[in-house]
Amino acid sequence: AREVLDEALALCVEELGDAHALTLHAMSVLGSVASQLGAHELALENLRSSYEQAVEVLGPGHNQTLNTQQGLALATYEAGDPDGALRLIEAAFEAGAERIAEGVLEISDSLALLARIRRERGDAEGAEEALARRRGRVLGRAAPEDATWVSLVRAAELLLETGAEDDAEQALGIAQRLIDQQSTLRPLHQELLARCQLACGRADDARQVLERALAELPADDPRRATLAATLATVPVGS
Repeated sequence: AREVLDEALALCVEELGDAHALTLHAMSVLGSVASQLGAHELALENLRSSYEQAVEVLGPGHNQTLNTQQGLALATYEAGDPDGALRLIEAAFEAGAERIAEGVLEISDSLALLARIRRERGDAEGAEEALARRRGRVLGRAAPEDATWVSLVRAAELLLETGAEDDAEQALGIAQRLIDQQSTLRPLHQELLARCQLACGRADDARQVLERALAELPADDPRRATLAATLATVPVGS
């Protein structure tokens, strides 16, 4: 992935210049990938450069600038600087207040990070406030009856990330609603349902769902690997 992104970034710089929006976006993505791979110095270098140029070219309140700022906050935290990460999150929330209120700026991951930092500092009430705000945004997007399966999957996955029992139950309800809406059941929806069941302590149900999904797929179907990996996490003898 790094090699592909390096090539894409070099092409953007060559064809568009180092201050073009697409170049800045490529630099931001490269930084995020580097952070996930543990290359913290490279991540911070790319994200910081992308953010500073985005502020200059696009302005501090632009969506791309704010998204890069949030990516920089996460990379800063992963690099061992929670105080710096917190300052970046708070600044992004302040600069993007109008866009957040309109629902056009995605901040769910930053709210999860904010909750994590607050919990590490012993601020349980502040952590719960951030998680409650995150739940409200996630469930608000999934609430309409005509919500797409993509939004439902994202809502369930975000709720599962918090690790709270109540959130897992909500995620299970969303996953079940998702499956009820489908005329043709998608194997990876079954896998999501199984993960929700596991989070709620319903290992037997999860095993049945996964085994049934595997039985319905051809032996050469690449989706079998994802289902089998989740099945391997189901406690034995439960």
